[in-house]
Amino acid sequence: MMRGVNMSRRIENRRHFAMIVCPVFAAVIALLLGSCIELGKNNDLDEKMEKENGIIVNGILVKEGDSIMIIDNHINIPLVSTLNAIGALVETEDDPARMCFEYSGTEYVCEINAPNPSYPEREHIYIGSVEYSGSIHSTDYILLNPMGYSGGFFRVNEIVYLYQDTGLRLLEALGCEVVIDIERGTLSIRT
Repeated sequence: MMRGVNMSRRIENRRHFAMIVCPVFAAVIALLLGSCIELGKNNDLDEKMEKENGIIVNGILVKEGDSIMIIDNHINIPLVSTLNAIGALVETEDDPARMCFEYSGTEYVCEINAPNPSYPEREHIYIGSVEYSGSIHSTDYILLNPMGYSGGFFRVNEIVYLYQDTGLRLLEALGCEVVIDIERGTLSIRT
């Protein structure tokens, strides 16, 4: 008789267990599915923000040319695409280390060279008026960093990207107002 009572208690305990565990288990599954759906929505938002990132000139997103590159929360600015976006007329030359552009009635030359022959891999970028091209006076160049006239840059597949501060100094020297929004990944320029 004891075995029968124990058996019926076990069955009853299993029913109670099933009545408690099944709804809890179902609730956990529903929460997990809801989280996955929310994550999917956030991913869609992230993708939308990525699509919106880039160079904005006078309120219009520029869709042509190379886009900005964000590294370590700093925006790196593609030189030629940015100049084209603000309306500069850019002429590249056979020499990839030299190009000219005209903006607001002034012609500029952009030269990349290694000022110290002992370190040819340490290239610098210089931008100045064509009128003073080849000048030995550093004051004839745009101040691209707080300590001098050369600016920081790097190349990716022959595309010259200016470091954030160098790009800001160039654009401001050209008379542009610049706002950087790292979260949205945008470089807003008002000409």
